[in-house]
Amino acid sequence: MVRATLSGYGVLGTGDVLTGFAQDVSQVDLPAFLPAYESELIALTGTLNGPFSLAGAGHEQAPLVTAGVPAGSPSSFNFRLRVVETVRDQLDLVQGCTVSIVSPLWFFSTGTGTPLTQPSVWAPQQLVSSTCPGPRVTGAQAAGPESVIVRLDRRIDPASVLADGSQFSIAGLTVTGASAPGNREVRLETSAQVPRQFYTVTVASTVRDNAGTGVEPTSRTGNFRGWKTPAALRITEIAPGVANQRDLMELVVLQSGSTEGITVVDAASATPLATLPDVEVLEGDLIVIHFNPDRVTPGVDAPGSELTSKTAWPQAQYASNYDTAWDFQGGTFGISGGQRVHRIRDQMGNTLDALAAVIPGFTPIPAYPVQLQARQAEGQWSPSDCNGVPCTYNSFPSAFDVSFDWGSAFPIGGTKTTTVGRVLPGDSDTASDWALGPATLGVLNGTVR
Repeated sequence: MVRATLSGYGVLGTGDVLTGFAQDVSQVDLPAFLPAYESELIALTGTLNGPFSLAGAGHEQAPLVTAGVPAGSPSSFNFRLRVVETVRDQLDLVQGCTVSIVSPLWFFSTGTGTPLTQPSVWAPQQLVSSTCPGPRVTGAQAAGPESVIVRLDRRIDPASVLADGSQFSIAGLTVTGASAPGNREVRLETSAQVPRQFYTVTVASTVRDNAGTGVEPTSRTGNFRGWKTPAALRITEIAPGVANQRDLMELVVLQSGSTEGITVVDAASATPLATLPDVEVLEGDLIVIHFNPDRVTPGVDAPGSELTSKTAWPQAQYASNYDTAWDFQGGTFGISGGQRVHRIRDQMGNTLDALAAVIPGFTPIPAYPVQLQARQAEGQWSPSDCNGVPCTYNSFPSAFDVSFDWGSAFPIGGTKTTTVGRVLPGDSDTASDWALGPATLGVLNGTVR
């Protein structure tokens, strides 16, 4: 979208009101007439007609309908509101909100097919007004043997939540207290839960968002299972760069408990690489996660995760399994190379362990230093900074210097014979914990590699 190349300029003024220059295009089929309006300042009122999804680094988008682009029309499939992620969070926008914006018209084209027409919001002041539906319950989760977290899609006004918990009911449990920290959650105190028993929590419409709107009557319930002690896990070995993304990750159990809901996360992606099943594991057990399992070749990967024993799908029948470990299956993506932070998160989203790894000389990934800094702030990677400043590609030491170099683990046509593994069973949360060496998957690393 290059329009001009400037050799120099001077700022004569800022802060002028531009509203009078905006064209109201609420009645216009913008995707159909995109060339006539692209990059122009527009005023528009429309309704978010679907959930938000990723729309480039730091941005999200949602389907948008207006009088000129009604739902179901041919143009509606290429019409989105695009918002900076932090701005969307600040404005508390969700599906069903009606918004009025004044902003330049943006579009996105991959070079093939019809471009996406994207009225965009980069700053809160570009949203002139918004009217949103009441908060909806999106889920619930046991947070302890006598506590539950109820999640909603909009921020809850703490003053609307009664401390005695009387606005919440759970069949089979007594709710004894409630509190809202001012975000999109309410924490309940309950009588003792039966482990793994299914419960349903119902929220009264007197619980309101910050706009004073009560919980939607059709979205007042959330289901959860009774609390069970979670397992604590640590990453011990990774086989990245395996052909066809059949990568592997080995974990050791530090505390006995359930693995349900524990995730393996690449910090660059919003989708977990793996979500573990509900299996009771014991301290000292090993887990091997199989990413992008082979669903075609007979006798390679098992039909699913092992849920009852470490030999439920024996190696003699499925060659990729390990009879000395629990074999769990991940999603359809493997472990990406370059600058990456991989971490294990518990059921509540807390980081249990992390590995920050880089390939020196690989094209720098802009988001990596921020991801590294987040793990340092959590106490999951050391040093905590780079000589008193946040670690970046240009700091001293740099983000490369404090991360583990795993470049040699990505050979052409890679196999799982050379892996990234812990040097010793301990954990100092530094790059020195890790080394390349012969694979020992299914056997706990106990000596220097």
